[in-house]
Amino acid sequence: MDLSQLQALIQKSTLLTNDERVYWLQSLSTMKQQHVAKLEAILSEGETIHVEEKVHQYFNTLHLV
Repeated sequence: MDLSQLQALIQKSTLLTNDERVYWLQSLSTMKQQHVAKLEAILSEGETIHVEEKVHQYFNTLHLV
């Protein structure tokens, strides 16, 4: 993934606050490739987990009704 794609991932992430987005976008240029790869993995996996958690919560709510 190139930096422009990672920047887009950071900007659309629902896991980050606005302050965190600014921090990571500013830090990208000084990060080593291994750290960039780790950030990419965390954000990609985190989005999946976040969505799965919301779906799970939704279905739990349905069972309670």
